[in-house]
Amino acid sequence: MGVHFILQYKKPKKEYTKNDEILVCVRYYHKGKNLNIGSGIKCKIKDWNDNWVNTIRREPILKSDKDWKDKNLKLKDKESEINNIVLQIEKDGEIPYVDIVKSHLKNHQYLKIKKSLKKIHFYTLFEMFDNWVNSDLYPNRKSYVRTINTSIKEIKTYTEEYQFKHKIKLLPQDID
Repeated sequence: MGVHFILQYKKPKKEYTKNDEILVCVRYYHKGKNLNIGSGIKCKIKDWNDNWVNTIRREPILKSDKDWKDKNLKLKDKESEINNIVLQIEKDGEIPYVDIVKSHLKNHQYLKIKKSLKKIHFYTLFEMFDNWVNSDLYPNRKSYVRTINTSIKEIKTYTEEYQFKHKIKLLPQDID
């Protein structure tokens, strides 16, 4: 079982030049079966490190690529996503076969739920924000929290006055 990065060659390797861009795939293998997962990242052959597993930083894209940091980070994110799925499958007491990982990947990729706060009043949102800033979950210093609190109070006062003056309730969609 393992996860590796490979270049996805569509034709024989000899037919490519050094400046051709090829899609980088994440390959998951388990008991002789492989699953290639597209990463959406393209890399030139000259910028690919074939021996990236044995390097200190373990980064497959070389520094000669202009976006090497971003591309390597995206690849590492994809690798950790697959490793998390494998760990979740093992945690459920199953064996992480290629087919099971593939089905979990499809479920995770296409499940996109958009939550909207269109019906909540603008003032209520700032009260919720104020409660969050003053809770222990907000990881900033107390002096910074005091600075933010004054701005929040000014915005809340303004919205109260505006709502009272115009006799309406402001919603987030009303704010440009």
